[in-house]
Amino acid sequence: MDEHIVVSEGQTQTFENDFVDENLRSLHWWTAKHNDFSTRETRERIKEEEEHMEIQEDPLGSQTERKRWWKMAVYMNLPLFWRAFGYFFYRYFLRLGFLDGKEGLIFHFLQGGWHQFLIDAKIYEQEKGQSYKAEEE
Repeated sequence: MDEHIVVSEGQTQTFENDFVDENLRSLHWWTAKHNDFSTRETRERIKEEEEHMEIQEDPLGSQTERKRWWKMAVYMNLPLFWRAFGYFFYRYFLRLGFLDGKEGLIFHFLQGGWHQFLIDAKIYEQEKGQSYKAEEE
């Protein structure tokens, strides 16, 4: 999910080193989780499109504001399906994901390519008048 957490009170901690989430669950679990995430993300993107969210003209500001501007002003205006290929290319080649070996290929293909492609496929399905709802709903 493309979630952003804002801490409005209390204290935060800055780590000196990278934070590594070493998830040891199965690929089956991971793809099922991301299938659910893609359904929620599809709903959010359709909602944003219907509401014609205002795009901040000045992309400068916090990192969250810059990423949000990039997503809304650039990424969301790319054609369906092409943006998934572009995002995978950016992560795997330009951000050097290929240096992570086979694990990097698997992760960046599934999370940067397949997951984004699945969201676009569900948006396309909705545009064609078909349901994108999860089976259990």
